[in-house]
Amino acid sequence: MTRKPLSTEGHYSTWLWRWVCDRTGCKNEHPVQTRKHSLASPEDMQAAGWFVAKVWGDRCPSCVEAGLVPDVEPWVSRKPEKASPVSADQIRMPVTLTCLTADAAQAVVADAHSHGAPATVEGRTVTLPGDQPGFVIGMAEWAVEAGHATDGEAARCIAAMSDRIDESQGVSR
Repeated sequence: MTRKPLSTEGHYSTWLWRWVCDRTGCKNEHPVQTRKHSLASPEDMQAAGWFVAKVWGDRCPSCVEAGLVPDVEPWVSRKPEKASPVSADQIRMPVTLTCLTADAAQAVVADAHSHGAPATVEGRTVTLPGDQPGFVIGMAEWAVEAGHATDGEAARCIAAMSDRIDESQGVSR
């Protein structure tokens, strides 16, 4: 990118900035001239096909296409990459909580239903909705406090939900 004065009259000059190709002999430049705060970002220029150098050596799309990219360090964005989203199927996968008894499992399902959450029971195993991690974590904690499940079983259920939350936010462990 370079700049040129818009006006040199008076004590202060007003500068306009624009992206230009830094290769000697190339006259290509981005058509937009503007004040620096309105200039296209390096990410925008890279998306438009420009080679953006860390210090000096920007190249227009024509030079990039011709392979005339300098041997200099490229500019790298410091913006975090967007996390890859977790698939909808992965989020919807139900989570199971194994209770101490079949009656305990029935009590957990009854409590889940009282909160409007879908839950099913088969023997001692309760199936909870995987798309509601906060609810599932709360149910697992409640099941332990009420004496319906072991600490280890609740911890497994909570860890599964915590992993899904981390994955949905792009956090890796």
